[in-house]
Parts: sequence; structure tokens; C-alpha cells
Amino acid sequence: MVDEMSIKALENLRAVLKSGISNDRAKYCLPESYKTELTWTINARSLQNFLSLRSDKSALWEIRELAHEIFNNLPHDHKYLYKDFIKKVD
Repeated sequence: MVDEMSIKALENLRAVLKSGISNDRAKYCLPESYKTELTWTINARSLQNFLSLRSDKSALWEIRELAHEIFNNLPHDHKYLYKDFIKKVD
């Protein structure tokens, strides 16, 4: 039963992707039991750029939350490097 449901979910995902839906939105077709991971390496200048762009209100809400979480989890003595680049959530 679980295998059948997984196959059906993946077939639905394929249909949604073929219809032209963006990957950011198509991922909502995946069952919650499908896990994703993120591994990331970044330098200070690129992190400033990321925070500036991805904390903006025009960014997808998930990436905006990620940007704020990254900033909030920086060591306190490093936050001064990034505080001018993070945009406040309204």
C-alpha cells in the first residue's frame, strides 16, 4: 500500500512538472515523509548577498524564513558582519 501511494505521488509530481509549475511549488506534491537535506558552503561576502536578497519580501516565504534562521543562528560575535544585510520581517 505504501509503495503504491509513493508511486502515485511521484506520478502526480511528474504531471505537475510537465504542466510547467515551478519546482518551488511542485515540491508541495511530495508526501511529507519525503525528506530533503541542505548542505551548504559559503563565504562571508556571498552570505551577505544571500541574506540581502533572500530576506527580502519578494523572496519565496520558505527561503525568507531560511535566511532569517541562518542569521539568527550565527555566532553573536559574527552578526555585526551581516546585520545591515538582513531585512526585517513585516
